[in-house]
Amino acid sequence: MGKKLLDGIKVVELATFIAAAGAGRFLADCGADVIKIESAKGDPLRHTAPSEGRPLDMYENTTWDLENGNKRCISLNMKAPEGKEAFFKLLDGADVLITNWRVQALERAGLDYETLKVKYPKLVYAIVTGYGEYGPDKDLPGFDFTAFFARGGYLHSLRQKGTVPMNVVPGVGDHNVAMNLAAGILAALYHAKETGEGEKVETSLFETAVYNMGMMIQAANYDGSAKEYPINIRESANPFNAAWRTKDDRFIQTCMPDYNTYYKQFMKALGREDLLGE
Repeated sequence: MGKKLLDGIKVVELATFIAAAGAGRFLADCGADVIKIESAKGDPLRHTAPSEGRPLDMYENTTWDLENGNKRCISLNMKAPEGKEAFFKLLDGADVLITNWRVQALERAGLDYETLKVKYPKLVYAIVTGYGEYGPDKDLPGFDFTAFFARGGYLHSLRQKGTVPMNVVPGVGDHNVAMNLAAGILAALYHAKETGEGEKVETSLFETAVYNMGMMIQAANYDGSAKEYPINIRESANPFNAAWRTKDDRFIQTCMPDYNTYYKQFMKALGREDLLGE
């Protein structure tokens, strides 16, 4: 097997759950040496199997493998001097640090970007938060069910009027964030290689959701159906972008970006030329 793109890159991952870990998994798959640091109790993600419909089996933990494959793991007590010393030894040779610790905790531990960049000027410092590093919610914890799907608008917007919010699949928002963070890390690594200067890369569950919902957020600033969410899709500006229940209780998804352009073609495809006007 040939050399991978990130062979020789060392990543220290000080993170739990999915969003930050997913970025680390992507880098590991690209050849980086990713060292994941866990507490003595382990990453809480190791224990989520029952809520996902699987038995709790540490020998077959599919969620853990999905987010942490190809990494090396070490358990450190980051509150003890010995644990902190071991952490900094790992960081001495690292190109990237990935973390999802909250900003307050990082500052208390002396692991915030402003502190670390003095000693590690070439380090790419990548952080995931729930709601960003600034503003009234900057210190709140966040999961994709809350910060991404609920606060980001999905659960209110992506449902038919009069119905309950959709069932959320665990990790969907986290994986969006992970890829955004990985893209930022790769750009910062290139910058560090060219200039010798590290960068701070930041994203959050909420910010990623706002970007993903950007078209409708923009539209909500104008008069139109985007102001009326949740809506009945039959009353929307383009009811052809919808799912339709069939007689055998299945669903067909249609996608026609512009209602006026495709109306005639769609009616002909349905055999409903009687609905065509002059």
